[in-house]
Amino acid sequence: MTGKRYIRPWRPQSWWLRRPTWFLYMVREASAVVVVLYTVFLLVLLGRAAGDSSLASLYHALRSPLSLVLHLIALAFLLFHAGTWFTIAAQALPLWRGQKRVSTRVVVAVFLGAWVVASAVLVWLFLRA
Repeated sequence: MTGKRYIRPWRPQSWWLRRPTWFLYMVREASAVVVVLYTVFLLVLLGRAAGDSSLASLYHALRSPLSLVLHLIALAFLLFHAGTWFTIAAQALPLWRGQKRVSTRVVVAVFLGAWVVASAVLVWLFLRA
């Protein structure tokens, strides 16, 4: 039995650049990697700062301009990741009120509101200490 061998057509690896929704999906996935690496970075820094003198040097290093720029980039990725996560969660977790489905916009607004309140409480506790 002989036949023609099937050769799958080659598709470019830039498929995600064709549509804006696919592009935002890939950016969201990349933001997760950035957030994880940043968390590991901070945990390593805190683990190395065991004594008071090394903690002071850690604070001095974190106030450098390069460190501030890296923190702002990480914050931008974190905000984008969290915002898109709440949007996805509202679609994946439909809420019902009786027989009527709650609008995803309402669910996203509640999620984001709870996130803002929780963040404000944490900032207040941090600044109070």
